[in-house]
Amino acid sequence: MTHHHEMIDETVKAIADYVGQQYTHGGDIQYMKENLNKYIFVQPENLDDDNDYWKRRGIYSNNKMKLFSLIWGQSTKTTQSKLQTHQDFQEYKNSL
Repeated sequence: MTHHHEMIDETVKAIADYVGQQYTHGGDIQYMKENLNKYIFVQPENLDDDNDYWKRRGIYSNNKMKLFSLIWGQSTKTTQSKLQTHQDFQEYKNSL
């Protein structure tokens, strides 16, 4: 079982490294994946004047979908089937 966990840890690290390097603002997604928590954006005082804030949030949303697709595509059919039967799977998938 330890070997399996080591493989998972190595895969997660490889994905985090790839995302951090290849995705626009990949550090936001890398943070999310490494901390298993959403990236917290600091909201500017005047949102109307800060178009970069909204762009970055949009990029973050797109990156989450890309990350899901990347991981899903690397998963075996057996793993995909197991995940699809989890009670929270559809809710999680829809939250992307």
